[in-house]
Order: sequence, then C-alpha cells, then structure tokens
Amino acid sequence: MFSKEVQLEAVSMYLQGVPPKQIRKKFGSTGESIILNWLNKIKMREIEGLNNLSRSKTTPTHSFKIKVTK
Repeated sequence: MFSKEVQLEAVSMYLQGVPPKQIRKKFGSTGESIILNWLNKIKMREIEGLNNLSRSKTTPTHSFKIKVTK
C-alpha cells in the first residue's frame, strides 16, 4: 500500500509526462494501471478518493446500474 502523498506524487509525475517506467523505478512496483486507477479516483472523488486504498466497497445505485447497462 502506498500513502496518499506517494499516490499524489506518482499521479502528478504521470500528468507531467514522466514515463511510467521511471515512476515505477522511483516508487517500487507501481504499474501504470495502478497510477491510472489513482488518477481516476482523484477525478471522480477529488483527493478524498485516495482515502480508500483498497477496492471500493460501495455498492452502485440502481439508477447507476441502469445507465451503465443501457
């Protein structure tokens, strides 16, 4: 698990154009898919999206499920 600060720094580096390989080298085994996951969490829930480091345990609403399946 990575701290919120590490996640923010990795995402910031990614957005600045630093190659994912270089980010992985700096932080360990952080793959590009993990960085993109963190980026999506930030976009969807701002910085608070990084508080839940594990998979989301929230259940999608019924209306959301309907929209996705259409």
